[in-house]
Amino acid sequence: MAKTIVVQDGNLVNYANIIAITVEISDDGDVYGLIATDISNSIYVLGTYPSENMTVSAKNRLTDWLNGEALGVYFIAENGGENYGE
Repeated sequence: MAKTIVVQDGNLVNYANIIAITVEISDDGDVYGLIATDISNSIYVLGTYPSENMTVSAKNRLTDWLNGEALGVYFIAENGGENYGE
């Protein structure tokens, strides 16, 4: 399971091919998504959050972890909790 992100819905995303992680708002403006794009332009919803602050915080934690690659599996937490590297 090396180089794996476990997203909120339990699916697995290989982070070796991710080129961008962004924060996007839903069309109706009430849900924020943590979105990853890979080298083939595939888009993955890593997680959804009720506020922009929670989503940006989750993005920052994931980005910090990816920069260090301390462990091989990263779990996207729900509701902005810290649940990484387990």
